[in-house]
Amino acid sequence: MAKRPPIAFYKLEDVKRIVGAGSSAEMRALWALMYGTGIEVSVALTIRRQDFDEKRKEVRARGTKAHSRDRICRVADWADQRIAVPRSKYVAFCA
Repeated sequence: MAKRPPIAFYKLEDVKRIVGAGSSAEMRALWALMYGTGIEVSVALTIRRQDFDEKRKEVRARGTKAHSRDRICRVADWADQRIAVPRSKYVAFCA
């Protein structure tokens, strides 16, 4: 059986560069949300405004792992700053 390569993580500078390369404010906010919380694309696309707890810097990820199971994810400080501006105005990826 072939050995799997070791898991590699992006450096924070690389993540910020990837997020900053988004084509619009909505895409940059979506990428910041995913990289800043570790949630999957399908989960990020179902997040609603009421799922954000701005005081605690947390977001509720609904139906992860199992359809009926939710999880609370802490939003990284660098990502919260990028999500906050679009979230207060329009957040296109939130229903």
